Amino acid sequence: MRFWAVSLLVSFTSLLLCLEAKAAEVIHSFDVVAKANKDASLDITEKIAYDFGTRYRHGILRNIPVAYSRYGAAYTIDLRLVDVKDESGNQLPVKVARNGRDIDIRIGDPDVTVTGQHVYNIHYILRRALNFFEGAPEFYWNVTGSQSPVPIERATFMLYPPPGCSANQVRVQSYHGRVGSSQEHAQMRVEAPAIMYSCYDIQPGQDFTVVAGFPKGSISQPTFWQELRYWLADWWPALGLPLAATAFVWLFWWNYGRDAAKLGSIPVEWNPPTQMTPAEVGTLIDESCDMQDIVATLIDLAARGHLRIREIQKGNFFGLGDSAYEFIKSDPPADDPPLRGYEKVFLDGVFGYDAKAGDTKYLSDLKYNFYSNIYTIRSQIYGALTEEQYFVDNPDTVRKQYQALGIFGAFIGILLVCGSGALNTLPAGLGLLGGGAIIAGFAFIMPARTVKGITALRQCLGFARFVDKAEKRRIEVLAQEDPTIFGRLLPYAMVLGFADKWADKFKDLMTEPPDWYQPYGYGYSDYVFSPSMMVNDLGYGMRSMQSVMLATPPTSSSSDGTSSAWSGGSGFDGGFSGGGFGGGGTSSW
Repeated sequence: MRFWAVSLLVSFTSLLLCLEAKAAEVIHSFDVVAKANKDASLDITEKIAYDFGTRYRHGILRNIPVAYSRYGAAYTIDLRLVDVKDESGNQLPVKVARNGRDIDIRIGDPDVTVTGQHVYNIHYILRRALNFFEGAPEFYWNVTGSQSPVPIERATFMLYPPPGCSANQVRVQSYHGRVGSSQEHAQMRVEAPAIMYSCYDIQPGQDFTVVAGFPKGSISQPTFWQELRYWLADWWPALGLPLAATAFVWLFWWNYGRDAAKLGSIPVEWNPPTQMTPAEVGTLIDESCDMQDIVATLIDLAARGHLRIREIQKGNFFGLGDSAYEFIKSDPPADDPPLRGYEKVFLDGVFGYDAKAGDTKYLSDLKYNFYSNIYTIRSQIYGALTEEQYFVDNPDTVRKQYQALGIFGAFIGILLVCGSGALNTLPAGLGLLGGGAIIAGFAFIMPARTVKGITALRQCLGFARFVDKAEKRRIEVLAQEDPTIFGRLLPYAMVLGFADKWADKFKDLMTEPPDWYQPYGYGYSDYVFSPSMMVNDLGYGMRSMQSVMLATPPTSSSSDGTSSAWSGGSGFDGGFSGGGFGGGGTSSW
């Protein structure tokens, strides 16, 4: 009984193995005929005898890589399918699609299933599949590809040289095995007028690669204009996408980013638009709220009587380094307009929320403590200018929207560039990277001023012209009428970039500093006040203040295996299986 049980088990297992073997798919033969032409094209027909076994499928899927990285640059061969026929010469349904770096040729009818063995004749024309080394053409081709999931029992490649070239004049080489292998070679022989390469028992993951070197002059090398046309066909996204981005952002600027009115001629205005704060004026001028504009708020609040500034140290022993300052809280005059939101945030950031007149703070006290107020102050300045209708939309928001769009495009471009080895997306990646940079660059000119904003801008620039052109006598009259004019308008001159000229106009007119500012050394017998020296010291002081106010507390530290990276080298010098053009694989669907 035990003998019969063992015999029955062995028989049953053998039957299962036979059925599985019969059901398994296999390519019995993969025969290729290639004809080289004088114009550097190749006429190729693949005859594939595919056995589906007992399985029911629709047909086969032949994928052939066409995009490569050649000498570190994107390179695409041109594959044009002519037709696909069966063993009787009948046309077969076929669908061709680009899939990443491959051309997918899907053969068969989705409404019809087939089984057993079928023959598929795939006819296509290749261009740009030859390399030229010092004018000598070379064909380096992966015949079967390494991506076929089924074994190939036999593969042949018959190559016909171009007219006028005999088979004996062609240098030949071949490789067989895993991708990268150079130890095993296929059989090669001349069968005039062609050359026959033969290979057997090709397993999944293995490739069959042929190399043929033709004599110089036997094939016409593409001209410069042909190569340029091919290059543009490969690289047009790198040029076209930035151009498209430029056109896109220019149209948006034309419709939404231009000021509502032209600036026109600039009058000479002796007074800046004092209904605006210096910080708002500085932001209106360049559409950006910089730290210089924010720090000018301190000078403006001091000139209006909210605090006094005392310079307690001028650099170090050698006259270098940063000056030190003391700020003393004051009660403003009754006629001073109410503080704006960001001005109150500024004062609270310097002195604290419950400060009273006489309270003092040193500039060094603001280090690591004031930075948290910068975002609120800047946002409120932008918001005030938008609410008061100096800008069409919040300029900070407008810039960030375009910057975000540009950064997103550039980020996608970087991903495509980094993934170009597998998908040959380098041109598109560079195009998106360039287009994103253009959009992000345009972001700085996209905010638009309203008519009211242009009127205020004209007045600001008019004040700058007044400072530049006003006569000494005119300044003397203004100083007599308003002794506080120098200090009151100084923060406006600072944000407009004319502080030095403003100080120069008051030379010999002022012998004492404004009551809100006490320079270092003031009160000593040898001290001589100069408006220019005051502006110079405040200029250095503002840079120190910017550095301190921005200071933040220190923080504690704590391949897919394909041949797409082929370099374009010769198959005779360091060649290997899977190292040429072509390849891919064949499977069922």
